[in-house]
Amino acid sequence: MSHKNFVQKKFGFHLVEPPYIGRYVRWCDWGQVAIIGVQMASAYIGTFIMPPAFGLIATPLSVSLLTMYLLAILFLMVAMYELLIRKTIKSN
Repeated sequence: MSHKNFVQKKFGFHLVEPPYIGRYVRWCDWGQVAIIGVQMASAYIGTFIMPPAFGLIATPLSVSLLTMYLLAILFLMVAMYELLIRKTIKSN
């Protein structure tokens, strides 16, 4: 009995193999994969660090600084985006 028949009888469903098994499939360029990895890592680090950083700032001062804190982060994000666009235009 093959493993496919065993799975069908034991669990009641068929194994479906994608048509690209054994073939070379180019999903995307590895540079793009690396960039997405850096973006994901940055998002996780930001999610992990930003709330405690605000807690350290707000504890001795006031929670009312949240608006200024978020605006500062927004300004930093826009500035980094503009810098990225300028460097990309220069390199092309």
